[in-house]
Amino acid sequence: FFFQAEDGIRDHCVTGVQTCALPICPRNPMSVLHPGDRRTLHVVRTHADHLVVWKPPGMPSELTTDPERTSLLERLRMTEPEARLCHRLDRPTRGFLVVARSKESAAWHAANLAARRWRKFYVARVGDAPALPLGRHRLFLRERTKRVDVVTSGGQPAWLELLAQREGYVLIELLTGRKHQVRVMLAAL
Repeated sequence: FFFQAEDGIRDHCVTGVQTCALPICPRNPMSVLHPGDRRTLHVVRTHADHLVVWKPPGMPSELTTDPERTSLLERLRMTEPEARLCHRLDRPTRGFLVVARSKESAAWHAANLAARRWRKFYVARVGDAPALPLGRHRLFLRERTKRVDVVTSGGQPAWLELLAQREGYVLIELLTGRKHQVRVMLAAL
């Protein structure tokens, strides 16, 4: 995974890099974790303006209505009170999140996202599904109560590019960022 912005910032974040566990709570680091959940957050890069944090699967990126869960953002704010998410990952998704350390940094990242200066790559597990057609794909998605559907009219355009498929996994470049886009589009292809 890596993200890149126009000004030349380039961070390489790969599995196996040296990571540091984020101190979650000064007195008792486990006090804010879900019962039975002993995962800590790992900051893989610290910069004056942002952090790159590994989000484990099952953890929501931001506030949730489930009283049993604590989001990644809530955990971060215990030591980084100004933390703001630059983007999100769905609860079941694991991966790297860029977290701004200030309002100004969040605005800078938002402007770069809007100008499409970030490239977002995903590896999705597809199991023994038949070969998916490589290349660029566009579908229209409509968000309904607690679900997202592919529609022929009245939806928002969603784009992704399938770059490779091998051994039950597919490499995707996400060109838009619709809710549940990867899962919904792969199911429809």
